[in-house]
Amino acid sequence: MITFDLYHKSSFSSRYLNFHSNHPISHKKGIIFSMMDKIIKLSHSKFHKKDFINIINILLKNNYPFDFIFVTINLKTLFYKTDNNNNDNSSLSLKRTFFIISYINSVSNRFIPISTRLNHQIAFMIPHTFKKFITTLDNRSRCEVIYKINS
Repeated sequence: MITFDLYHKSSFSSRYLNFHSNHPISHKKGIIFSMMDKIIKLSHSKFHKKDFINIINILLKNNYPFDFIFVTINLKTLFYKTDNNNNDNSSLSLKRTFFIISYINSVSNRFIPISTRLNHQIAFMIPHTFKKFITTLDNRSRCEVIYKINS
């Protein structure tokens, strides 16, 4: 029998989306959900305790509040329980319609009740990414370069 555990390269920095960044809460919960998915779906159960402790420490380093981590982990655990108990594929056949809007911290969440009344979901996109501020270089000049952020 082969048992699998999570692996990180030696260059792994433990950096994820910082909790204090200007992103919607759904993206921050998504970080936790994806970390849990990796543990539950890819590693053997004998490693789960160690891996859960590891992701909690990583999230704390990225300024996630302790209570937020555990509420989100409990939510994810609930999803796993309902997925395992519900074997029919009727929920997969439902089509969801999304509105995609730019995320603005004080404004965007006000659209959620409106979209719910219209039976649509909102997906947030982040309008300003770090990538826009970095000057791109051709492949030949990428060695030993310190990037400059234009202001």
